[in-house]
Amino acid sequence: MTGYVFVGWSPALAQTVDPAAADEFGNIYYIARWEVDANNNGIADVDEARYSVIYSDGANGSVFADQITTGLLSGLATPQFTGETPVRSGYIFAGWSSSPAGTVDPTAADSLGRIIYTALWAADVNDNGVADSEEPTYTITYTDGANGAAFADQVTSGLLGGVATPQFSGTPTRTGYKFVGWSTEPASTVSGDVVYTALWEAVEPDPTPGTDDPTPTPGPDDPAPTPGDDDDNTGGNGSATTPGTNEPGNITPNPGPANGTTTPGETTIADDETPLAGGAGETEDDPAEGDVADDAAVADEAAGAIDEAAGTEILDDENPLAAADHSSSWLSWLLTIGLLLVVCFGIFFLIRRRKNTREQNQ
Repeated sequence: MTGYVFVGWSPALAQTVDPAAADEFGNIYYIARWEVDANNNGIADVDEARYSVIYSDGANGSVFADQITTGLLSGLATPQFTGETPVRSGYIFAGWSSSPAGTVDPTAADSLGRIIYTALWAADVNDNGVADSEEPTYTITYTDGANGAAFADQVTSGLLGGVATPQFSGTPTRTGYKFVGWSTEPASTVSGDVVYTALWEAVEPDPTPGTDDPTPTPGPDDPAPTPGDDDDNTGGNGSATTPGTNEPGNITPNPGPANGTTTPGETTIADDETPLAGGAGETEDDPAEGDVADDAAVADEAAGAIDEAAGTEILDDENPLAAADHSSSWLSWLLTIGLLLVVCFGIFFLIRRRKNTREQNQ
């Protein structure tokens, strides 16, 4: 009988005929006893071991809860996973730890009678439904375009199509140049092998302080400053300036040594000498200490004197030692003119007298 197994008679067969077991007609009946044998293996189900089939997501239930079927007999059809193909973010379902058998296999059960099928997952980083292990990978390279002079190549390999393009780490810098971008604008996602080359623009270096050409120093042949050229009234008054601090034509008082003395790098004019009064300087007859030294560079006494060694300028209208007495200068000129007139008159008188004498002698 299919689906059952014969387990004996009821009542149990006696070794001899027992009249007490006969009915009124003298018949003795033995009825067969049957037990369910769902797996038709000839063993009553009640006498067989039972098993459980479990489907697990292998992710601590984060994808789906375990599906458990208990009370399964050996040889019965293995229950299938219910529902659609398992889905997990960042992965693709790759099957079960072991392929579910067509029937329950006691040899696959653990000591507790459990047959467990665990989901297998393959990484799918780009979520394109294809296992990463089955996809091609690509390489992204950032290079400086200067043979490594600016920075070493940054190479990222093993990239899947569709993933975000890795960015350059840091800021590209190169001495004497400004970074202006890449040869190709980096794409948002990877689609193949790409080399991005840095583009540079040369920049002019900043001027270095102190490299300006120095102001030319006037030579001995340069013309002396003309009195009155100073428009801002800061010079041209005949006063002396400290060497290296005056603008052209600017002269400020220079407190120096006492009259009649000379110090290194300075020009001293004695009380008895001024350029406008025609002082002769130091001579054999007048070795006055403090006169203008013979070796001092004096330019154009008529317009003023310049002592190049000390950078001191003396103008017509100023006598640094005598306080520039203009009235005495005019008096000298008047006396000179008067003297010339007297001499001319005397010569004229002598010539006239000699002429008269000759006429008388004739």
